[in-house]
Amino acid sequence: MTSFGAEVIEQPGYNPSFKIQGQIHHRAGALLPQPNEDHKFLQIYFVSNSENEVEQRCAIFPEKNVK
Repeated sequence: MTSFGAEVIEQPGYNPSFKIQGQIHHRAGALLPQPNEDHKFLQIYFVSNSENEVEQRCAIFPEKNVK
């Protein structure tokens, strides 16, 4: 893993990208979750068994009670 210093420029609204030496870069999470963590974002499509896949997707919005 690498780290770097940066000047933070706050702008109104959602700003998921950043510039390094004039180039725009986007933050991207890991393809697979860290050990002992739930799947997030696109990771929910990379679950090893089908039953667990559906359960994990439905667990994202428990208040909807989708089955």
